[in-house]
Amino acid sequence: PEDMVSAAGSTSEDDCSFEQRRTCNCWTKECGFCSSMKCAVKQDLFKSKRGIMVRSKPNLRTYDTIFLFDVEGKMLGQFQWNLRGIFLAGGCVQCRTPPALRDARIKNGLTAWTLTLTDGLLQIKIGDKHLYEKSLKGECRKLYSKTRRFAFYNMKCETTFSYLPNEMEIGDGLTSDCAGTCPSF
Repeated sequence: PEDMVSAAGSTSEDDCSFEQRRTCNCWTKECGFCSSMKCAVKQDLFKSKRGIMVRSKPNLRTYDTIFLFDVEGKMLGQFQWNLRGIFLAGGCVQCRTPPALRDARIKNGLTAWTLTLTDGLLQIKIGDKHLYEKSLKGECRKLYSKTRRFAFYNMKCETTFSYLPNEMEIGDGLTSDCAGTCPSF
C-alpha cells in the first residue's frame, strides 16, 4: 500500500508498515533550541487525514510533547499529553486524560498513538479507536489551522514516528542518531 515499506523480499501486505524515524529532541544547540526548521517535519496537519503517528511509552510523570509551527517556522504552540492530562497551548485544550485512553496504552512497551488536527478536530487515536477528541473553536481553530510543521521535544531515543513520504518532508537535522544524542538505528 501507498507510503508503506516491508522487509526485503516480502510480498505480503501483512508485512507492510510505515518507515519509523526517531523523535529527535529539538531542544539542542544544533536545532537552535527548537527554532531551526532543519529539526522539524513539514506536514499540513489541518488537512492531513493520517496525522502524526508516534510510538512512545506514555506515563504519569513526563509528557509526550510536540511543538507546532506555521509555514514560516513561527511557533504556534505545543501539544502535550501523558496519563494524567492533555494540553494544547493557548488554553485550547486542558483536561484529564480519559480512562479509555489511559487503559489503551501498552503497559510495558511502546504504544502506537496518533494525533490529528484535521479540519480543526483534535483527535488522539490508538489503533483505529478514537479515544479523545475536541473540536477547536474560534481563536484556537484559527491559530492551529496554520500548523504546517512540527518538532518533538524531550522524548526518549526509543520513541519513533511514522514517516509518510506523500505528506511529510523531513528536516536535514532529523538524523537516525539525532545528531549523536541517540544510538544509530
